[in-house]
Amino acid sequence: MLDCITIELGIDPFFYFETLSRLTGIPPLIYRWKIERILMQTAPFIESDLPVMGKVMVRDPSKLAYREIERTDAWHDDGGNGDYLLECRRVVVRPTHRRGVEP
Repeated sequence: MLDCITIELGIDPFFYFETLSRLTGIPPLIYRWKIERILMQTAPFIESDLPVMGKVMVRDPSKLAYREIERTDAWHDDGGNGDYLLECRRVVVRPTHRRGVEP
């Protein structure tokens, strides 16, 4: 059994919530989580020249590090470019198809 897993979490554009969750055979994907710690990336941005995209700003790979913070503020953290790592544990309850609705 795993003590810890790492996942990347993005904001769902509501495809699942508004459409897929209503289709027969689609598994429930909404779970409850308890956030144990919030960490924010502290590496500064540097300019990088990517083959397809040209010049872009990326985190300096030689200075990647995190610091613990109390809460996120995506509008203001790191000039609106906050990069967070959430350490969470899943709350053991039945998953739902839609927010607050049991399958």
